[in-house]
Amino acid sequence: TTSMFRRAASKLSPLRKNAKCLVGKVSVTAWSVGLTSAGYFWFFGGPCRMAEAEAKHRPVLGQTDSGITGDLFEEEKKDKDKDDGGERDEFGNLLPKTNPGRFEAVGKESKEILALDMSDGARISLQSPVYQSQEKMLAVQQMLWLGTSFVGESKGFYEFTTMLQTNKLVMTGAVDSLWRLQGRAISMMGKHSMGRLQFQLCPEAKIPDQVSLKFDYSGNDFSFSVDSTNILEQLSFGYLQKITDRLSVGTQYTMVPMMLLAPLTLVARYKDKDSVLTGNLCNVQDRFNLNLSYMRRVDKHYSVATELMMGFQKTSTAVGLKYNFLNDTKSRYSALFDTDFNCSATYSEEVIPGIRMGFCGQVANLKDDYMFGMTLQNGEP
Repeated sequence: TTSMFRRAASKLSPLRKNAKCLVGKVSVTAWSVGLTSAGYFWFFGGPCRMAEAEAKHRPVLGQTDSGITGDLFEEEKKDKDKDDGGERDEFGNLLPKTNPGRFEAVGKESKEILALDMSDGARISLQSPVYQSQEKMLAVQQMLWLGTSFVGESKGFYEFTTMLQTNKLVMTGAVDSLWRLQGRAISMMGKHSMGRLQFQLCPEAKIPDQVSLKFDYSGNDFSFSVDSTNILEQLSFGYLQKITDRLSVGTQYTMVPMMLLAPLTLVARYKDKDSVLTGNLCNVQDRFNLNLSYMRRVDKHYSVATELMMGFQKTSTAVGLKYNFLNDTKSRYSALFDTDFNCSATYSEEVIPGIRMGFCGQVANLKDDYMFGMTLQNGEP
């Protein structure tokens, strides 16, 4: 019996050595992660009040026109800017009332109503802060989408996003199941200037890689921007001037040397307390595209918008409405109808504090097709 145990021990001795080596490697890795985390929290400093921060400042990682919203520090500025009614930048800072805002933001009031959040199948979005203080925040977002649009090898879509935000810097990075790597950085370079960097790297040749650099300057009654894509592959200059308290006009000139194109865009916006009227005229090789949009806020619950697009290939019209119910579940309803006889609607409500469930549907009458989906997410959309 003793010899049998000795033979068994001699066979197990190499396994013991491998186990000790594995434990050593795991220990070194754990120490490295621990020291890195400790260094990170020491660098950023401040108490890690995650539960309180999540309740008071729930991060929004939604994909808006600007890509990033400045809701992190919104609570501290509510009392100071309660009745300002002015434009804000990505950091939530209030711009002068005489400033017309960014050129790209012209018509955003109508787009917020007409651009419904549609998705087929099931989509789950989870947001959570990793670290947060009064001045800094690190948050992550995970999104899983299982829809009928994904056929063949890809039956679903997954995306992981991180965001770091301070008073003068916003950085986001995302990677998805298609192995696309996307990043964005917005830095406040001065009181009136802001720099932006955005890139996208894709392994598939169908989606080209792209790098974009942009500089924005906001004056007292005007705004100016320069945008360069893929190192002068496309260069744009935008200017927006406020003429009166309600009227703003602007222009954008884009140069595409490789395609010998130089589109010119003219915009005008008339904005009063409850309504916004915008016009956009674009000239591409002596062909004109006209876009007219109108938004009116009927009351604090109900808003309507309409848009007319006239191009050298197609003319279309869309009418949409948005209604926010002031009830315990914070319900929201939006609907859209266009001249292609497409009817779309979305509805969402807060089932429990911090968790919102939504449903959306679309009927394409001319194509004899339909789409239905549901969403579940924590935090505000």
